[in-house]
Amino acid sequence: MSERTFLAIESSCDETAAAIVRGREVLAESIATQAELHERFGGVVPEIASRRHLELVDMVVRDTLERAPEGIEQLSDVDAIAVTQGPGLVGALLVGVAAAKARAWAAGLPLVPVDHLLGHVASALLAEPEPGQPPLEPPFLCVLASGGHTLLLDVDEQMGLTLLGSTRDDAAGEAFDKGARLLGLPMPGGPALSQLAASAGEERGGDLRFTPAMVHQDTLDTSFAGIKTALAVALRERAASGAPESPSDAQLAAAYEDAIVATIAGSVRKLLKARGPRSGHAEARDTMAVVGGVAANAMLRREMTVICEEFDVRSVQAPLRWCGDNAAMIGAAARYCSEQAGADAWSLDAYATTPLFRSGRLVPN
Repeated sequence: MSERTFLAIESSCDETAAAIVRGREVLAESIATQAELHERFGGVVPEIASRRHLELVDMVVRDTLERAPEGIEQLSDVDAIAVTQGPGLVGALLVGVAAAKARAWAAGLPLVPVDHLLGHVASALLAEPEPGQPPLEPPFLCVLASGGHTLLLDVDEQMGLTLLGSTRDDAAGEAFDKGARLLGLPMPGGPALSQLAASAGEERGGDLRFTPAMVHQDTLDTSFAGIKTALAVALRERAASGAPESPSDAQLAAAYEDAIVATIAGSVRKLLKARGPRSGHAEARDTMAVVGGVAANAMLRREMTVICEEFDVRSVQAPLRWCGDNAAMIGAAARYCSEQAGADAWSLDAYATTPLFRSGRLVPN
């Protein structure tokens, strides 16, 4: 596959990002986050996010070009413009799509629309291989855990995605954020909750436990809403007991994090029993990728490593810097997607929901 150079733009939620990517090499990138802007609202406000993207996108693209290596100084020095088409906040996505269209038209370049979820999967391709291991190539199995999705996927040779399991309610990242809010922690909730959980020290793993949801055994689906309810009940009971520090916030956070990770781990174990190298399945896979914002969680990363060793499966985890929303992953995914030009490019629209949920399949367009 020839290695084209992409200028990629990402604006699906509250990060405005751009990157220049050639194959697996991220040549330059820039990202501006809005976390502080939305913190007082307890979550991302779509209208505010869209307006902020409008203010930032030109600066972020310009900054990325300024950081690029010699030989890439202007738009005409790249081969195509890649952009996140969806899923995400439609207003936010439209800012990125419009910015990409304008630059493609101005420089006479093709446009490459990329699904945000495919981008997350492609972030695993940016991982530095372990000594003696080749760079990751499809096919492989993948767990994608983020603020909006918790998915178990089969990734075929062309980077086509088949949905094997998903959440029945909240996504893992959403569960982390809601738990953090219950505990009065700042945004972003996931890292704040994990930091608090780590401070539990020797008190972690005691009698206080939140039981992971028992989803029907025949599916690979997950559920996190019950864990959130268990935390809310524990907080109410603590307040009513007259002992506001027993259990401590750190103990509660630790039990909550443990339950979320155990839920994901349980589904991954079932997946590897069904589709791992020892399963006898016609499309058995010997590699498991872990991607998405929640893939930055240290406890989840350790647990996935242990499970993969247990099933004799190679574990590839997205680099920490590219677990959250970013443009580098969009550029990495773009090499598997089709270019659009002319009327097709100029009529490109954003979408809020991925086609993956309509048919169970997502094929790079």
